[in-house]
Amino acid sequence: MTSIGLDHTEYLGSTLEAIAGEKAGIFKRGRPAVIGERDPRIRDLLAEHAARAGASSIRTADEVRLNLVAVDAGGTSCDIQWRGEHIALRTPLAGRHQADNLAFALVTLDAAGPGYSVTASEASQHLADVHMAGRFQQHGRFIFDVAHNPAGIEVLVRTIRAVAPPGPITALLCVLGDKDWREMMRALSGVASRFVLTMAPTAPASRAWNLDEAAAFARTLGGEVEVVHDFTAALNRAESGAETVIVTGSFHTVGDALALLHVSPIAQ
Repeated sequence: MTSIGLDHTEYLGSTLEAIAGEKAGIFKRGRPAVIGERDPRIRDLLAEHAARAGASSIRTADEVRLNLVAVDAGGTSCDIQWRGEHIALRTPLAGRHQADNLAFALVTLDAAGPGYSVTASEASQHLADVHMAGRFQQHGRFIFDVAHNPAGIEVLVRTIRAVAPPGPITALLCVLGDKDWREMMRALSGVASRFVLTMAPTAPASRAWNLDEAAAFARTLGGEVEVVHDFTAALNRAESGAETVIVTGSFHTVGDALALLHVSPIAQ
């Protein structure tokens, strides 16, 4: 279990505690449980669920001590202390959260047992090859990120501030209508001086957001706002006059943009 955020509330519940209870159904009797949640209150709640489920062991990413976390355009560096090792590690994935993910991955592999477990030193030999499609994926002046809820956008915004790409920054945005797009736009307005709002071709019509409502709200945040219904035209418009274009809001938005721009989702 990585972390808990407010998403899919219509199915999982309206509080972090309720969502944790639903997601805790993944814990199984006789199998190790690994928890990456950093909030002590939710982490302890998940541990209680794992114990009730009969997990053979309960482990947390806090086993790995993280120090000197540094983020730049090329990735994330950190010093870790774990299982008697004190070593500097670097991943090409950018963001403070990627250090947390690294810690979680090490503990998860260790919990999986022989054949999976690696030391930090062994992990350091392979981290350079790690790639995650659509998660702060950089290509030229574009940054593609599939953040599709407020928690994901907040992580994206923190990473943008840490990396500090050249400005001005335009956000090309299409969000599904059942997401909290207002809070997402509010967070993005802290780093983007311009919004280009559009509709991704593969976004389900039944979940399409209302572009007029989105534009009206965006204008209350200050900055420039444009509505471009045609997705290809929106990409071109976003690139015009911007040093950095953030393409985000949903998996549909990023996937459609990567396809139209002929960018491989697995490109390094």
